[in-house]
Amino acid sequence: MLKKINIRDVKLGMYIQEICGSWMDNPFWRKSFKLTDPKDLKTLTECRLHEVWIDTKKGLDIKAIPVGLSEEELQKEIDLQLQWTAQSTVTFIPHVPVHEEFEQARKVHGKAKKAVTLMFQEVRMGKAIQTDEIAPLIEDIYQSITRNPEAFLSLSRLKNKDN
Repeated sequence: MLKKINIRDVKLGMYIQEICGSWMDNPFWRKSFKLTDPKDLKTLTECRLHEVWIDTKKGLDIKAIPVGLSEEELQKEIDLQLQWTAQSTVTFIPHVPVHEEFEQARKVHGKAKKAVTLMFQEVRMGKAIQTDEIAPLIEDIYQSITRNPEAFLSLSRLKNKDN
Protein backbone atom coordinates (compact mmCIF):
# COMPACT_ATOMS: atom_id res chain seq x y z
CA MET A 1 0.00 0.00 0.00
CA LEU A 2 1.34 3.43 -0.93
CA LYS A 3 1.35 6.22 1.66
CA LYS A 4 2.50 9.82 1.42
CA ILE A 5 4.44 10.81 4.53
CA ASN A 6 6.51 13.69 5.82
CA ILE A 7 10.26 13.25 5.35
CA ARG A 8 10.71 13.76 9.11
CA ASP A 9 8.81 10.49 9.64
CA VAL A 10 11.00 8.37 7.37
CA LYS A 11 12.79 5.50 9.13
CA LEU A 12 15.35 2.89 8.12
CA GLY A 13 13.64 -0.15 6.63
CA MET A 14 11.01 1.85 4.72
CA TYR A 15 10.70 1.40 0.98
CA ILE A 16 10.81 4.80 -0.71
CA GLN A 17 8.56 4.56 -3.75
CA GLU A 18 8.98 8.18 -4.82
CA ILE A 19 10.38 11.43 -3.45
CA CYS A 20 7.92 14.30 -3.92
CA GLY A 21 9.17 17.52 -5.44
CA SER A 22 11.50 18.78 -8.12
CA TRP A 23 13.90 16.23 -9.57
CA MET A 24 16.62 18.85 -9.17
CA ASP A 25 16.20 18.76 -5.39
CA ASN A 26 16.18 14.94 -5.25
CA PRO A 27 19.48 13.86 -3.66
CA PHE A 28 19.33 10.34 -5.13
CA TRP A 29 19.84 9.04 -8.66
CA ARG A 30 17.20 6.35 -8.30
CA LYS A 31 13.47 6.80 -7.98
CA SER A 32 12.59 3.84 -5.72
CA PHE A 33 14.69 2.02 -3.14
CA LYS A 34 14.65 0.43 0.30
CA LEU A 35 16.17 2.76 2.86
CA THR A 36 18.83 0.72 4.65
CA ASP A 37 21.82 3.06 4.93
CA PRO A 38 21.86 5.62 7.78
CA LYS A 39 23.79 8.01 5.49
CA ASP A 40 20.93 7.90 2.98
CA LEU A 41 18.44 8.60 5.78
CA LYS A 42 20.48 11.62 6.88
CA THR A 43 20.73 12.88 3.28
CA LEU A 44 16.98 12.48 2.82
CA THR A 45 16.03 14.29 6.03
CA GLU A 46 18.41 17.17 5.26
CA CYS A 47 17.29 17.78 1.67
CA ARG A 48 14.92 20.61 0.70
CA LEU A 49 12.03 18.27 0.00
CA HIS A 50 9.20 17.60 2.44
CA GLU A 51 7.32 14.44 1.49
CA VAL A 52 7.85 10.94 0.12
CA TRP A 53 5.66 8.07 -0.99
CA ILE A 54 6.42 4.80 0.82
CA ASP A 55 5.31 1.29 -0.14
CA THR A 56 4.27 -0.54 3.04
CA LYS A 57 4.20 -3.89 1.22
CA LYS A 58 7.93 -3.65 0.45
CA GLY A 59 9.12 -1.99 3.66
CA LEU A 60 8.17 -0.68 7.08
CA ASP A 61 5.00 1.30 7.69
CA ILE A 62 4.48 4.48 9.71
CA LYS A 63 2.17 4.71 12.69
CA ALA A 64 -0.53 7.30 12.14
CA ILE A 65 -0.76 8.49 15.77
CA PRO A 66 2.17 8.20 18.15
CA VAL A 67 1.32 5.82 20.99
CA GLY A 68 1.70 6.92 24.61
CA LEU A 69 1.55 10.67 24.07
CA SER A 70 -0.29 12.84 26.53
CA GLU A 71 -3.01 15.22 25.32
CA GLU A 72 -0.53 18.12 25.48
CA GLU A 73 2.23 16.22 23.62
CA LEU A 74 -0.23 15.15 20.94
CA GLN A 75 -1.34 18.76 20.44
CA LYS A 76 2.32 19.84 20.11
CA GLU A 77 2.88 17.12 17.49
CA ILE A 78 -0.19 18.29 15.54
CA ASP A 79 1.01 21.91 15.73
CA LEU A 80 4.44 20.87 14.42
CA GLN A 81 2.81 19.00 11.53
CA LEU A 82 0.71 22.06 10.68
CA GLN A 83 3.77 24.34 10.77
CA TRP A 84 5.70 21.93 8.55
CA THR A 85 2.82 21.79 6.07
CA ALA A 86 2.50 25.58 6.02
CA GLN A 87 6.23 25.93 5.28
CA SER A 88 6.19 23.51 2.37
CA THR A 89 5.18 25.39 -0.72
CA VAL A 90 4.35 23.42 -3.82
CA THR A 91 4.30 25.36 -7.04
CA PHE A 92 1.64 24.22 -9.45
CA ILE A 93 2.69 24.51 -13.08
CA PRO A 94 -0.38 24.38 -15.34
CA HIS A 95 -0.41 22.24 -18.47
CA VAL A 96 -0.56 24.33 -21.65
CA PRO A 97 -1.25 23.32 -25.25
CA VAL A 98 1.82 22.43 -27.32
CA HIS A 99 1.38 25.39 -29.69
CA GLU A 100 1.48 27.80 -26.72
CA GLU A 101 4.53 26.22 -25.11
CA PHE A 102 6.53 25.72 -28.30
CA GLU A 103 7.94 29.28 -28.49
CA GLN A 104 9.06 29.25 -24.86
CA ALA A 105 10.52 25.76 -25.31
CA ARG A 106 12.42 26.95 -28.40
CA LYS A 107 14.06 29.76 -26.41
CA VAL A 108 14.99 27.45 -23.53
CA HIS A 109 16.29 24.82 -25.97
CA GLY A 110 18.48 27.43 -27.69
CA LYS A 111 19.93 28.54 -24.36
CA ALA A 112 20.55 24.91 -23.39
CA LYS A 113 22.43 24.16 -26.62
CA LYS A 114 24.66 27.20 -26.09
CA ALA A 115 25.29 26.25 -22.46
CA VAL A 116 26.23 22.66 -23.33
CA THR A 117 28.59 23.84 -26.08
CA LEU A 118 30.23 26.26 -23.66
CA MET A 119 30.52 23.58 -20.97
CA PHE A 120 32.30 21.24 -23.39
CA GLN A 121 34.70 24.04 -24.36
CA GLU A 122 35.43 24.75 -20.70
CA VAL A 123 36.05 21.06 -19.96
CA ARG A 124 38.41 20.77 -22.95
CA MET A 125 40.39 23.66 -21.49
CA GLY A 126 40.61 21.83 -18.16
CA LYS A 127 38.14 24.01 -16.30
CA ALA A 128 35.50 22.71 -13.90
CA ILE A 129 31.82 22.89 -14.78
CA GLN A 130 30.06 25.72 -12.93
CA THR A 131 26.87 23.98 -11.81
CA ASP A 132 25.48 27.06 -10.08
CA GLU A 133 25.40 28.83 -13.45
CA ILE A 134 23.39 26.10 -15.16
CA ALA A 135 20.90 25.45 -12.34
CA PRO A 136 18.49 28.21 -13.50
CA LEU A 137 18.59 26.78 -17.03
CA ILE A 138 17.79 23.32 -15.72
CA GLU A 139 14.83 24.80 -13.84
CA ASP A 140 13.63 26.45 -17.07
CA ILE A 141 13.86 23.11 -18.88
CA TYR A 142 11.98 21.39 -16.05
CA GLN A 143 9.20 23.98 -16.12
CA SER A 144 8.85 23.77 -19.90
CA ILE A 145 8.62 19.98 -19.79
CA THR A 146 6.12 20.19 -16.94
CA ARG A 147 3.91 22.64 -18.86
CA ASN A 148 3.94 20.44 -21.99
CA PRO A 149 6.58 17.74 -22.53
CA GLU A 150 5.87 17.41 -26.25
CA ALA A 151 7.09 20.93 -27.08
CA PHE A 152 10.58 20.72 -25.55
CA LEU A 153 11.16 17.04 -26.30
CA SER A 154 10.27 17.47 -29.98
CA LEU A 155 12.90 20.22 -30.23
CA SER A 156 15.44 17.98 -28.49
CA ARG A 157 14.89 15.26 -31.08
CA LEU A 158 15.64 17.56 -33.99
CA LYS A 159 19.10 17.15 -35.46
CA ASN A 160 20.97 19.32 -37.85
CA LYS A 161 24.08 18.82 -39.94
CA ASP A 162 26.44 20.34 -37.34
CA ASN A 163 25.14 18.40 -34.34
